[in-house]
Amino acid sequence: MSNKGKHRTTKQKKTYSDSKIKYYKLHKHHLIGRLKTEETKKRMSLTRGGTGIPHENSEYPEEFNDKLKDSIKERDNYKCQNCGMTQEEHYVIYGRDIEVHHIDYDKQNCNKENLITACKQCNIRANFNREKWEQYYNKLRRRNENQIVIW
Repeated sequence: MSNKGKHRTTKQKKTYSDSKIKYYKLHKHHLIGRLKTEETKKRMSLTRGGTGIPHENSEYPEEFNDKLKDSIKERDNYKCQNCGMTQEEHYVIYGRDIEVHHIDYDKQNCNKENLITACKQCNIRANFNREKWEQYYNKLRRRNENQIVIW
């Protein structure tokens, strides 16, 4: 039986999230949560033919920085706008902060109305069947605007 397309209640999402957290606390992968030093990042860049400057060939513009991402996460209450996973849950499971997704898939469009908070899994999922997810996130954004949530 497939779970594809099922809508879950908040209680179901919370139960699922709690069980994932328990699982990952018990079965922690050796690479999850490891932080890389600046020296390690430099060596990784050099081994891949780079100049040693991490993220030197980034496709994102300068304005897509931590300050902008933090403001989007704060606006969205540090929760994935698709599944409801919180920043804390995301860090326990993936060992890193929750992500910011471009609704229209244009990495150059850093308008706040085009950005939404998403967990790693939902962000990956949104890269397949892009038309569906773009419509879904735009609909979600409009619904939130009607609830007088200031973006």
